[in-house]
Amino acid sequence: MPTTVNTPLRTDYGFKSPNFTVDADGNISASSLTLSIGGEAGIAADYDFIESAGNFRFSGQASNQPGITVYRNSTTTFDLGFTTLTFNIFSGLSPTVLYNTGIRHSDSTVAASAQNKSTGRLTWTVPLSAPNTLYYGNAAGDVFGTIQVLDQTRSFSEVSITSGTQSSTPTTGALKVTGGLGVGLNANFGGTMSVASMITATGGVTGDLNGSVYSDNSTLLVDSVNGRLVGPINNSTIDNTSIGATVPATAAFTTASISGAVAGLTAVPNKKYVDETATAFAIAFGI
Repeated sequence: MPTTVNTPLRTDYGFKSPNFTVDADGNISASSLTLSIGGEAGIAADYDFIESAGNFRFSGQASNQPGITVYRNSTTTFDLGFTTLTFNIFSGLSPTVLYNTGIRHSDSTVAASAQNKSTGRLTWTVPLSAPNTLYYGNAAGDVFGTIQVLDQTRSFSEVSITSGTQSSTPTTGALKVTGGLGVGLNANFGGTMSVASMITATGGVTGDLNGSVYSDNSTLLVDSVNGRLVGPINNSTIDNTSIGATVPATAAFTTASISGAVAGLTAVPNKKYVDETATAFAIAFGI
């Protein structure tokens, strides 16, 4: 009986190829990977285009020149079924400028040669450098629709951004977020944090707040040692009561100290003024 030798599959263009290797853990190294369109037989395309009275439509839908959304670093497929139209991807329309990066047709043509097709399947691997807006249309570009290009939504266990670019506005810095930012746990900032609108802290604010707090064009100095606010308060309110207005609002204080003379019987008394007045009356009336 012949001896059975267990060896991996070997071909002239398989594991022994200088540009294609598989290690003991099954990791594959290759100089490039090319999608085989023929292997997609029976797999539905992302967009199934037909022609209706000279317009682009999705199969089974009534809207002409419908919008398309694609994602960077992902592959989108289009099935084409036109009679007079051809399918092209443009970066500009006036004049038309073809966008050829990442395009492959089922007839094995790529880039510019894969444009202007009326039938078959078009496969487009959208590069990371793709602009936010592209277009599809006929060869002349007078029948066209819009392609919105977005970044993929990803989930990561940890992300490290090594750029040291400082942020001076909401649109600058090493990390820029167009939408809102939700953080489930603690956040730490090593530099200055600037907020264009209101700060709401439902759990209170703790820590060293020594410095300046700006509100309504006012400057409050925060004394973190004694736990108090010092400095002027201008054009602001405390419990909705105006402070520093032309005509002050009514306020009740346990004690008050006023440096100048105060007119009016209902005003807060000035101790110096009261003492001097009382002494004058005492002398005058011999009290």
